[in-house]
Amino acid sequence: MVVENIQIKRICSFYVSEFHLGMILLPYISQKIEKKEPILIVSEKNLLNSIKELVSKVNLKEEIKRNEFEVIGAKFNNEYKRLDYVITEDGIVSLVDVSSKGGMRIYRRTLIYIMAKAFEELYKDVKIRVNYQLSNAMFCTVENMEITDGMLKNVENKMKEIDLLGNGATVKEKNMYAILELVLEMYERGINFLPIDLYKSHWKNFLVEDDGIRPPFGAISGLGPIAAESIYNAAKQEEFMSIDEIRIRAKIGDSTIDQLREFGILDGMQESNQISLFG
Repeated sequence: MVVENIQIKRICSFYVSEFHLGMILLPYISQKIEKKEPILIVSEKNLLNSIKELVSKVNLKEEIKRNEFEVIGAKFNNEYKRLDYVITEDGIVSLVDVSSKGGMRIYRRTLIYIMAKAFEELYKDVKIRVNYQLSNAMFCTVENMEITDGMLKNVENKMKEIDLLGNGATVKEKNMYAILELVLEMYERGINFLPIDLYKSHWKNFLVEDDGIRPPFGAISGLGPIAAESIYNAAKQEEFMSIDEIRIRAKIGDSTIDQLREFGILDGMQESNQISLFG
């Protein structure tokens, strides 16, 4: 078979969706572009737009390789996106590397996320404070633990392990990254989060106060809306004398009490209303 004086060596006939066809053709097109060879695709349907999209992906991949600085993100229609972001509509793509202000922000956020996750897996009770006042670096302090060479080495190894996961991260971990991005953006803009308070927090709404934003009980992971609303309503009636009274009036169990303890909401409260006469 001859088409436009080009001999076709292989013929393959099959039915496939445009998406799967793109996945099949991408390595072929990439190889042909690298070898500077002509590309010939025969189809009953006009696939011009699909082929253009595939070629743009290949060109973008080559542009990333040629970039002088490490590319860590991209802007799609003027919005910052991760490199694994799937484009589903027409738009303008530009690469973001560490030489730009936006690139450094993405780099710092990613680094903080990996560091925080490493500490969480190794030292769950640690409290970390991040300072952005250094120009091209971050200054971090550990507030409630003594820093040792062994600790730093363990964290470094764990960060490398997390980094190697890359796109193998779970859906929960990727969602957590998006939440952390929002939190860091708010801190950078001078917006503070206040602690969840037994008497000041709402059960589902974030409250804006003079000193920052107060999260609701519902922001606690694993705390259901029924328990959150029950705690809120009981706290509105009158102050609790003890933790036992919270259990009774809010109708919550030990697991919910443990969640409140974990967030420091019950700090300073006595366990029971009973007073011992013998000390």
